[in-house]
Amino acid sequence: MASSRIPIASLTAWVFSVVFSATGLGQSSGNLIQNGGFEDGPPVTRFLNLPEGSTDLPGWTVINGGIDYIESYWVHPEGSRSLDLHGDDSAGGISQTVATVPGRMYRLRFELAGNPVCEKGVKLLRIEAGTVNAFFTFDTIGHSTSNMGWTPTEWWFIADRSVTEIKLFSGMKPSFCGPAIDDVSLEEFDLHQNLLVNPNAEAGLLGWTPSNGAFSVRDFDPPAIEGDWYFYGGDNTPYSEASQDVDVSEWSSTIDNGEQFLFFEGYVAQWHAPPPLDRAIIRIECLSSNGVTLDTWESDSPQSEKFFEQRTLSRSVQPGTRTIRLTMIAERLNGSNCDGYFDDLFLALAPQRLGISGDDSILAGEIAIYKGKWAMPDEYAWILIGGAFTPGNGVAIPGCPGLVSDLSDVRQFRHSLANENGAFHIQGRFPLWASGKTAFLQAVDTVNCRLSNVLSVEVH
Repeated sequence: MASSRIPIASLTAWVFSVVFSATGLGQSSGNLIQNGGFEDGPPVTRFLNLPEGSTDLPGWTVINGGIDYIESYWVHPEGSRSLDLHGDDSAGGISQTVATVPGRMYRLRFELAGNPVCEKGVKLLRIEAGTVNAFFTFDTIGHSTSNMGWTPTEWWFIADRSVTEIKLFSGMKPSFCGPAIDDVSLEEFDLHQNLLVNPNAEAGLLGWTPSNGAFSVRDFDPPAIEGDWYFYGGDNTPYSEASQDVDVSEWSSTIDNGEQFLFFEGYVAQWHAPPPLDRAIIRIECLSSNGVTLDTWESDSPQSEKFFEQRTLSRSVQPGTRTIRLTMIAERLNGSNCDGYFDDLFLALAPQRLGISGDDSILAGEIAIYKGKWAMPDEYAWILIGGAFTPGNGVAIPGCPGLVSDLSDVRQFRHSLANENGAFHIQGRFPLWASGKTAFLQAVDTVNCRLSNVLSVEVH
């Protein structure tokens, strides 16, 4: 879909001299993590070792062993500081306790890399949130302190308590060079209920339609993730599929406006030794009312033997979608049985309303970063920067008849290309002469003619 282009020749630059760029980062309505970019902390030049038990980083406690607080030692993905979770020949980590709501879904996002100076190779990061955990790896081969290869990473979990301790720590033996992290955020999502019928095989194949092979259920070796049973590709068959169609037509208006977000979480496993390993894949398709495929995603097959691995998907639902089809695919590459296993599947939609967030107070001349969410994926989001907040009585939005912003005295109208999840960001500096003034920011989706919240920024 082509973006509507906004004529900006008549708008003059005044309040905010910025460079706009797309990014893989975005936030929901409120980051629950304090000091996630580690910008607040003790004085440091190149790096500073923080021992176990240190609380010198506001919001965080150093755990398990020492870590290094990095400044000029390497290039950061954002801001001027980040962490090496290995300190002085140790393997440490950090923790922070946050308020959560049992049963609600949370997304932890962070930038992941590794110290490339010594012990080159794969770095292992472990994460815990209450009773759930996961691990992530990063290979430092080919990277350097000037080319760290920072990778946006995310992990989802469902809270099981009202207070949750978030831990990010090394999963390696003590050394001088470990996994590196930056820009940690935690967001709560108000998801609808699980849209899948019988998502964990406790009712056999109820709700699922096998289309190939001998899809079945199983209750042993490996044990189920939840309950007693899990889905199984079947005995004596080379290939099996089972699918379930979810009708999402009741959300058609918000889907077509680009305001619905799809979330999937599930577990896959396989069993066969020696290699080649059997395959277990999840496919998710967005289908139109006449069955045309609008979007397709497939998970990676697990690489560990008889061990369930989590797979997640988060993305905007394609406009025009009326059915979401989830298919379990098992393929035999060795032995006699089709040993692809599936369990604890979760599929939900959540509203995604265009939004913009960031610091509401900034010093003139300092770099300011404002993050946007839920723009149309791979389309331009436009950002108004004005000097007055006039709800419903601001400037008209070109290309969107009848749409009026909440800002007047608009001095800039810039754009940023959103990524596949609808995230974008802007960064720049307020000029020194803007000290003592208030600036207002509002994002605009000109494809579906939507306005975000208004963010006011006090410039000091």
